[in-house]
Amino acid sequence: MNTLFDTACAQKLKTYKPYQDLAKAFSDREFPISVSAVHGSFLALLCEKLVRRFNRGVTLVFPSEKEAELFARDCAEIGLPCLVFPWWGVAPYREVPANSPIFGRRVRILSELATASNQPRILITSVRSLLGMLPPPEQLLRSSFLIQQGQRLDLPEAISATSPVGVR
Repeated sequence: MNTLFDTACAQKLKTYKPYQDLAKAFSDREFPISVSAVHGSFLALLCEKLVRRFNRGVTLVFPSEKEAELFARDCAEIGLPCLVFPWWGVAPYREVPANSPIFGRRVRILSELATASNQPRILITSVRSLLGMLPPPEQLLRSSFLIQQGQRLDLPEAISATSPVGVR
């Protein structure tokens, strides 16, 4: 990244009243904060500046999955790591296929959020993704374990560990 350009943008932003108001609300934890009329990748840039300035994570909730995915792509383009919590992808009250990769993606994100981290995390999701019930973090941590490639897996033990959270 061109640091001269980045530094110049950051200096200009600091003198811009709407950014000052946004930074104050973020600093004072006046959540939820609604940001509108921000076009293109500028929201990702604002998010990057706030997260780095205050060394604090943030959860961004978008109206649709498409908007959440576009924002995640913008974050990736500027080198801002983020977690994308996906929607189930099915109509309400319909079953999700047991072998759906969405299970793994959701559990991976929830497990990461449940573990302590000294790095600020950016969680990106949609309204629909947040509407479903989630297990308590403690339950998720008790039933999570890491499997490495080439490692032997005790299948009965794995089934026993994961069944409390509904994985069968």
